[in-house]
Amino acid sequence: MEKVSKEVAQKVTTELHKDIEKVLAKHGLELSKVLTKYGDIFSVKVEAVAVEVGQNGVNLASLEAQTFLMSAKYMGVKNPEKELGSIVSFEGRQVIIKGLSPNARRNNVLVREIKTGRDYWVSKEVLKSLKSYVEIIPQVIYEDFNGKITKVNH
Repeated sequence: MEKVSKEVAQKVTTELHKDIEKVLAKHGLELSKVLTKYGDIFSVKVEAVAVEVGQNGVNLASLEAQTFLMSAKYMGVKNPEKELGSIVSFEGRQVIIKGLSPNARRNNVLVREIKTGRDYWVSKEVLKSLKSYVEIIPQVIYEDFNGKITKVNH
């Protein structure tokens, strides 16, 4: 029995990806994750989320956007609600801030490059380009943005 090669799996997944996005968009959904397995069999698992469009087309219902809204203030972003979907210049590219990864330690900020339309995971250094960013120093007590005193440990 012949197995499905990595090259074939990648080609099929690329073709499916485009069609899946079109079908999901028709039904108000956005592609969240595509997982493929290949070898003896070829399988594709698709995850999608409902679309709630915010500034610059950012899906506010995505896990990454929700994580940004909850966690960005602890990374120095004073106003995450306004900054989600902001366009900033980072490493010579214009990008849109789309969210934060709930799990990654490095390269945890999700951005979309405007020129290509591709999504990338980049370092939190991109947040320094935001208007409401303030540097957070470890072990310093801050008055958080809701008027409560918070000690920050990084």
